[in-house]
Formats: sequence, structure tokens, C-alpha cells
Amino acid sequence: MSRARFLHLFLVGLPAIAGLSGCAVPLGAGFHLDAREIQVRAQPSDPPVLHLLVSDRLANVGNRPLDSLIVEMPAGSTFGLTNLRATVDGEDAEPDLLSGANAAAQLYRVPFDPAWADGAPSRMHSVVLEYDLAPAAGGRGTMDWPPKAFT
Repeated sequence: MSRARFLHLFLVGLPAIAGLSGCAVPLGAGFHLDAREIQVRAQPSDPPVLHLLVSDRLANVGNRPLDSLIVEMPAGSTFGLTNLRATVDGEDAEPDLLSGANAAAQLYRVPFDPAWADGAPSRMHSVVLEYDLAPAAGGRGTMDWPPKAFT
């Protein structure tokens, strides 16, 4: 085999081999965030409470069904997260607290029932998280909402 022929086979065959090896490893689960809306309301109470509503529109762009979403929720020594509620496509979903959370955040698993089909980016799904943040008992900080924070 001539050197030129070997070089030609090498240059043509290398991308083909690299492409095939990429197909051997599945992409895995994944999603695309299409839209997010966040609403924050100060609720006058003693102590004051911030009510948050986070609405996401997602699509499964992976190569397998998604059976849940892991969400990171705030945690801290100066405030507490209460009244956590999740809905998936308008249906209630019970978020599960996962172990291994750190001091700055807590991880929750929001289940999908049924699992979202894979590779259907044109099919959007809705995930809504609703919760309250309030000062923790004996917390070192305060929570305040300036009257003109959002207009």
C-alpha cells in the first residue's frame, strides 16, 4: 500500500470511527428550559413572609424518558422555606427531599407521572414551584422588601 493511499484511508476513516464511537455512548436524560416566570409577593404578617411562584416550561431533549427533575431550593440559618408545593402539567406532584443537602441549599426530586417521552422538544411541559420564605426562629438576619423593588 502506498503512503498516499494509507494517508487517504486514515483521513477518511478517522472521522468515521470517531463518529461511530460517539454513537456508542448514549446522550442520556436532558431537558431544555424554554421559558421561566418568577413572581415574588411580600405578605404582610409577623414575621414578614415572601411568597414565590416559579413557573417553568420545559422540553425533554435527551434520548430517554425523564421520570423526575431535581430542583435546588434555598436553605439557610436566617430564613426557612415553608409551604413547598409542586405541580407538573397542572397536576400536584409531591417533592421528595434528597439527602446530602448542604447549608446553602436543599435538593428536592419532583416526580413526573407518567415519565416524559424522550426527544420530543415540540412537546412542552409545565413545572410550577410555589413556596414561602420566612425568617427562621432566632435567625441572625432580617427580611425586608423595598416598596419599589419591582415596577
